[in-house]
Amino acid sequence: MNRPLVVVLCVLCFATLARAQELFEQGTRSFQLYGSYADTFRLGDEQTKTLNAAVGWYAYDRFSINVEAVGYSFETDGDDIEAGGADLLFRWHALVVDRFSLFLDAAGGGLYAEDQFPRGGTHFNWIARLGGGFTFELWDDVHLMSGVRYVHLSNGDRHGRPRNPSMDAVETFVGVMWTF
Repeated sequence: MNRPLVVVLCVLCFATLARAQELFEQGTRSFQLYGSYADTFRLGDEQTKTLNAAVGWYAYDRFSINVEAVGYSFETDGDDIEAGGADLLFRWHALVVDRFSLFLDAAGGGLYAEDQFPRGGTHFNWIARLGGGFTFELWDDVHLMSGVRYVHLSNGDRHGRPRNPSMDAVETFVGVMWTF
């Protein structure tokens, strides 16, 4: 193989790896704004829409801890129920190549609804999310992000099994993340 070509390829590979490391290195902070849509696949026909605002900190390279404020709109049996909540979200960018990353994330938190949700339940519920997605850097420090998550919502048997209906859903989300 041609030596100059090998040198050029090596330089390009190292430059790509160096840039990838810069995207989500330890100490980086982020602000995220995204929306989601979830549809139940078990025990009901609820649909959920959210608007999420989060701040995050990369405790390690490619691993962030985020706090989210979440606004919910649940549609069930023709009624719309509004709710607000907060989550703690952990995200690990497992693969970072140039301007692109694949990540896994997990979140959990609580929410309070204006009416009982799911029907027959309580106003206060716990929510857990587990999934993954991708980011793509559109401009310096501005990333498109999207993904899919499994979502479980229930009150954790706070008032006994009969008052603990749950919601299990698949959630898709899309939004923007700014890093600084």
